[in-house]
Amino acid sequence: MTGFLWKARGGPAAPPPWLVDAVAVQLSGFTTQSLAGDLGRSPDQVAQVSVQVIEAALAAALTPSE
Repeated sequence: MTGFLWKARGGPAAPPPWLVDAVAVQLSGFTTQSLAGDLGRSPDQVAQVSVQVIEAALAAALTPSE
């Protein structure tokens, strides 16, 4: 999934390992359980949070470091 998102955004070569990890965490059952089960978020809210986190991580990974 991360590789697809990375290429769709024009990322060079392979995505950085930390981005792969961040996306995996957002798509894991543990994240869903924490947000929905523990914090009472709806499925739509869980999805929206994951989208926001993945978008932010992609933006950070694609921003050249100084």
